[in-house]
Amino acid sequence: MSKIGIIIKREYGVRVRKKSFLVITLLMPLLFAGLVFMAQHKVDLSGFGELATDTTTVGILFTFLIYTFIMAYGAMVLQGVMEEKTNRIIEIMVSSVKPFDLMMGKIMGIGLVGLTQYALWGILLIAGSWIVTGSPLSFSGSLMTLSLYFILFFIGGYLIYASIFAAIGAIVNSHEDTQQYMMPITLLILFAFYAGFFGAQNPDGALAFWTSIIPLTSPIVMMTRLAYGVPFWQLLVSTVLLSVTVWLFVRLAAKIYRTGILMYGKKPAFSEIMKWLKY
Repeated sequence: MSKIGIIIKREYGVRVRKKSFLVITLLMPLLFAGLVFMAQHKVDLSGFGELATDTTTVGILFTFLIYTFIMAYGAMVLQGVMEEKTNRIIEIMVSSVKPFDLMMGKIMGIGLVGLTQYALWGILLIAGSWIVTGSPLSFSGSLMTLSLYFILFFIGGYLIYASIFAAIGAIVNSHEDTQQYMMPITLLILFAFYAGFFGAQNPDGALAFWTSIIPLTSPIVMMTRLAYGVPFWQLLVSTVLLSVTVWLFVRLAAKIYRTGILMYGKKPAFSEIMKWLKY
């Protein structure tokens, strides 16, 4: 097994055994069941002015899932990097593992924890519906397509923000220092969430269009627009820009991580961080 594979296995194994993982995994299907009930019975969603279809409900659900995943598991990446840095464990680890492999192993390992959780939620939801109704859930072609795009944008959005969080964790030396860097990132993610939610009222409006194209917001907003239908060229542009941005942010984060993870004491100035990107 490669070194990055060992790190992925370690990160994954430690986190799926935590009680919090099991509790959240068992409770969230209750929320899913409620949303599926609304979708099947065409419940009127306040603020949208019309009856929702199953596709629009799932689109809004996917928007919420990507938002919560980025916030929760991105913060987990940040916390994990900070703990290793402050405990000086990182000094031992980088002696045998390249910083890039260490960063990507942590990001991918934690990401797999989230994917496992979503898979378990899907299994529990399908099993619960089968038990209650006596028949398995049926999925339309549009829902299956929406689910495939959910996986694509889900992975892209997570990789972008997890890379940012990993870089921040390598820069700071305490939780107090994170506020300066986390505030603009948190506001951007919140903006994307609200843009996606209100974009359901006007999926072809300027706000919904541009935020579904710009890579830092598209993973969240595009899920809502897809439920109403998106021209292929817009989807293609959004996907290509997202892929390029993932590649760019991972590379930049790796440069910051490589230098910052071994620096202690005074918090580096912004100009110093910019110098790290040239190494």
